[in-house]
Amino acid sequence: MYNDLVSPSDKNDDIIDIKFSTAALQVIEGLMPLHIKAKMQSTLVRVGRLGTNCDYEVIHFNHGSYEQPSPSSTIHPALFSLEDRISHGGQVPSTRTPIEVYTDGSKTNDQTGSAFYAIANEAITKTWKAQLSRANTVFQAEMLALKAAIEWANTANEDVNIWSDSESSLPSLKSFNVMSKITQEAQMTLLENARIRLGWVKEHIGIKGNGSASLRRRQPRMEFQPAFHSQKVS
Repeated sequence: MYNDLVSPSDKNDDIIDIKFSTAALQVIEGLMPLHIKAKMQSTLVRVGRLGTNCDYEVIHFNHGSYEQPSPSSTIHPALFSLEDRISHGGQVPSTRTPIEVYTDGSKTNDQTGSAFYAIANEAITKTWKAQLSRANTVFQAEMLALKAAIEWANTANEDVNIWSDSESSLPSLKSFNVMSKITQEAQMTLLENARIRLGWVKEHIGIKGNGSASLRRRQPRMEFQPAFHSQKVS
């Protein structure tokens, strides 16, 4: 009966009203309308996977500003011997080495930063800090600090312990199947130098180096800007 009483143009108007009403309800409920979500996903795929620049609304996305997934590791599994050199069981450092390095990375509302702090013979021998984009993740900040510390330790010609309070970065460094370029680069450096070991330490438990790394990371003036600024495409 509805079809007999309503003209085709009225039907179209009703359909449009229903669509707008549905979209409005989704916004009210905090749900992203499907057509907007589809456009966003399309943009992410084009930028993050296809490596092309893209415009969405009034925002320009440059693919060079985003982390691109790396190919699987080219290291033979038999040569990937990091399992015994990276621990993340939450043990406080007990066996000291000539050099102890503490790393930190975090994200606040207005900044993302990375830092490491090296101690030898109770003296500060090296500090490093860097500021990332606000769009970078905590994982990227933590991994950047670890990578920088590993690269520095590789030149020290000493046994080095590197400590981190990140419960996600250390397992990633132990994993053979990682797609993050920065993680793969850190792994390659570790495999070149068996004198570098990594471990997990709980944050803010009174360990001098760990607290110092946190302080250095929060300081606004940065020693230099790292080459790695790529945002994560999720």
